[in-house]
Amino acid sequence: MRKTCEVCKNKTFQYVCPSCEIVYCSVECYKLHNSSCVKTFLDNQVNENIKNNELTDFDIKEFKFKLKKFYNLQDEADHKNESFNFNGINGYKSPEKKQGKNGDNNDDDDKDNYNDDDDNDDDDNDDDNDDDDDKMMMIKIIIMMMMIMMMMIMMMIMMMMMIMMIKIIIMTIIMTIIMTIIMMIIQNR
Repeated sequence: MRKTCEVCKNKTFQYVCPSCEIVYCSVECYKLHNSSCVKTFLDNQVNENIKNNELTDFDIKEFKFKLKKFYNLQDEADHKNESFNFNGINGYKSPEKKQGKNGDNNDDDDKDNYNDDDDNDDDDNDDDNDDDDDKMMMIKIIIMMMMIMMMMIMMMIMMMMMIMMIKIIIMTIIMTIIMTIIMMIIQNR
């Protein structure tokens, strides 16, 4: 006996969803099923990617430091009513990066005061229990980077459209001049 469509439960299936392997009978059923499937599929992909990339304590502290700097810079920009400079994030170096993973000192930049939380105070316990916060922070950073990439792509598309518009305007002006010259020649005969 053939299996029935898992969406409408009426007809026998003809297709299988590539991401979740649910069987469906038609495009309509696929569309009904697809919206939830894509979201779940993408969520699973992000979570799997995070699980596969094992983070060291250094990476987690680096992400936390950059995200904290991002929020601080964003707050400053909000207070000043100015646009935010995303490149400012990469200008900051955490103590681990300044010092290096091996512990060698790199005193390029002494203006950042970053608490390493290795002094066994109450803040150390917070860092030990923040696995979910760390994952959320990484997801926020990934989303932020994707948004920046999308903005850059949109800017490139807009620039290409502007170039095309300029070409059209120039061609129109040239055609108008040529037509005017032709009309003047015809009138002079």
